[in-house]
Amino acid sequence: MTSMTNNVVAQAATVVDVLPLDQMALIGTIVKPDGTQAILRNGIGYVRLVSVGDTTLSGRITAIDEQSVILTGMDGQLVLQMMN
Repeated sequence: MTSMTNNVVAQAATVVDVLPLDQMALIGTIVKPDGTQAILRNGIGYVRLVSVGDTTLSGRITAIDEQSVILTGMDGQLVLQMMN
């Protein structure tokens, strides 16, 4: 946790069994006039901000909306959705 992290956010981010920790997960999205970005967490805990066209080990980011990200790779499409 950094000094910029709100205590409520920090507590929610550490709740057990909310995110699948062994696979990629969608943490959040950022909607801006010049495009939408997504915050992804991979299975080893690395967090990354991505845009359409970026690549990950799971494939290329082909779409991002407010609630989901679509990756297209060798195994077809993977849809990541926001956890409720």
